Amino acid sequence: MTELTLQQPYLVFRFYYATYTGDTPEPAGDHVLSHLISKLAEHRQAASVSLDFMRYSEGGYHIYLKIRGDEASLSALAEEYLAQLSQEYRDSHMARMGLKNELGEYSVRLHQRMGADPAATRPSGDFSVEWHNEDPELYESQTTFAHNLAFNDAFCRGVLALFKHNPSSQVLKLFARLLLSDLLLSSALTDEDSYYLLYFVRQQWVRFFDIDEQTLQQCADNAQRSAPKFHHFLDTKTSYKDSARMLPDGVGEVYCALFESLLPRFNHLIVRDDNGVVTNQTALRVISLLHLCHNRLGFDLNQEIIFSYLLSGYLQQQIAPQRIAQLLSGADLNIDNYVGDLGGLGEATSDNEKGTGTL
Repeated sequence: MTELTLQQPYLVFRFYYATYTGDTPEPAGDHVLSHLISKLAEHRQAASVSLDFMRYSEGGYHIYLKIRGDEASLSALAEEYLAQLSQEYRDSHMARMGLKNELGEYSVRLHQRMGADPAATRPSGDFSVEWHNEDPELYESQTTFAHNLAFNDAFCRGVLALFKHNPSSQVLKLFARLLLSDLLLSSALTDEDSYYLLYFVRQQWVRFFDIDEQTLQQCADNAQRSAPKFHHFLDTKTSYKDSARMLPDGVGEVYCALFESLLPRFNHLIVRDDNGVVTNQTALRVISLLHLCHNRLGFDLNQEIIFSYLLSGYLQQQIAPQRIAQLLSGADLNIDNYVGDLGGLGEATSDNEKGTGTL
């Protein structure tokens, strides 16, 4: 793929879906990824572009796909292929089309916070194609931008490969927890970096969505039940291949390939200032990773909070109590400013069809 610059516009493709409970009640978002986005990823024109998708709820649940590439490739997709592909998907799955897009609790809160009407949603089967411009302030350099594109493209294509194996909700949950733990613990981040950011990502959602104490306690209790087994595994494993062996045949192979692809790219995204502190953009990218891993696999914010408790509980054993107090105090000071301006991350909530069960 030709190296892209921050100045190049990119395509945004949105395809709306709604909960379907027919003969094949595959979660609606998963179905769009497996039967529509995967075909796009395999198209000859898409081989030369970068894909970056997530599940959004603004205006109704939909897959929000950023497509970056040279102008000729993007124009061909926008003018010729995306509408054709969408129509083919709609014609093949008519029972899933035209359904009312009813939002879950977090998505309703998001709309209310944004001053939008949660009832004004588009029906399943609607789609749109738009041109957007990049925000250069998200990246320290053109090089970091290129690494970020490569990281998210590899991640998204790995998710599409994963869904080909029709994994259960429990398998997806384990996949997410293992992958995030392996990436954070194997990367250039320190234990203190990861602990701080895990706490930050948890508290941002608590404040942004006004999550009540009962829900938060349920998440903490869920993590505590899973902690002994999970922490013991982290203590005794020797490599990411041990994690892959925890997963079913086929899924384990996807896990290994994805981890091997992501780790070097992830390390390129960890940038420190002259004092050795990770940059604000790096912190945002790690927070995005924690969110997008759960989001792309179809889990709601509660699962993200549970994972935050689960891994931070493990890291807490490696950090002095006095230092932990300093990290939490510093995070609390920074969260207020960040949550007040929370945009892209706050818009991304999953379809919540997989629930919040235990490990």
